[in-house]
This record gives sequence, C-alpha cells and structure tokens, in this order.
Amino acid sequence: TAAYTSNGYYTKIGRLVNLNCRLDITNVGSWTGNFQISGLPFTGGASNADYHGVARIAFTTFGALVSYYVARLPSGATTLDLPGIVTAAQISLLQTSGLSSSSVVIVEITYFV
Repeated sequence: TAAYTSNGYYTKIGRLVNLNCRLDITNVGSWTGNFQISGLPFTGGASNADYHGVARIAFTTFGALVSYYVARLPSGATTLDLPGIVTAAQISLLQTSGLSSSSVVIVEITYFV
C-alpha cells in the first residue's frame, strides 16, 4: 500500500481560499493512474475556467516533454490534479508511476468558492 505524510493549511476570507500543502511520499506501493490530491476544505466555485496554482515537485520522474507541473482545481471540484505543460495546447497529467518513495509534492493554490 502507498504511504505518505502530509501537512497543510488554508485561509478563507469571504469566497477566497488560499491553500498550502506538502506531501512526503514514503512508499508508492501499488498506486496507479493520475496523481491527485483530494479532500480540499471547500469546493471550487463554478466558473468558466479551472483554478491554477504553483506545484513544486522533487524526486519525481517527469512525463516525456514536460517542462513543469502546475496545480489545477477544476471548477466545482474538491480534488487537485497536476497537469504538466508540454505545449501551449497540450498537457500531460502527473502519473503516480513517476513518483518514488522519496518524492515531495508541495502545492499552493488560491481559488474562489
């Protein structure tokens, strides 16, 4: 089974939420598929666009041609994913297979509820 330690905090002022979290992966176990962070304290507000934030990732294998990853919260959701930017029109989601037992994922995102 996968294992990790995490910590995080958020500040909510009116409809604005600023979220910071850190996950230290200690065992990738049998994780498969897209890497996601669930359990956000508030659902992203409905809008025409997703919310994007900063993602810092260490000790992780990036997807082919990915320059960097960002944090993305789809509108109306409580689960973040981490799309990698390949070109202006193409993304590649971070795969759990790219994580190691020493990967670190740090996310900061601001969104409206």
